[in-house]
Amino acid sequence: MASNRFKIGIFACNCSGGIACTTIPERWEPTWENNLEIAQMADEANLEFMLPLGRWAGYGGETDHNDTSFETLTWASGLSAVTHK
Repeated sequence: MASNRFKIGIFACNCSGGIACTTIPERWEPTWENNLEIAQMADEANLEFMLPLGRWAGYGGETDHNDTSFETLTWASGLSAVTHK
């Protein structure tokens, strides 16, 4: 039996809004600087994963949820170069 079966991580920070459909001004913006900061924070906190969301276009409408995104493999490659765990 695995010693740590429950994993804790971060989801969808490669996309605008992350996984929250909202119009609040504090809505997540997927800039490289924001992703770098959250990846380093996750690394320091010993989180087990960061899972990107594969989107090519937003949903439109008032929130235009996930309109902006980093391509998943390029995003993961870039972050793996600047994290340690």
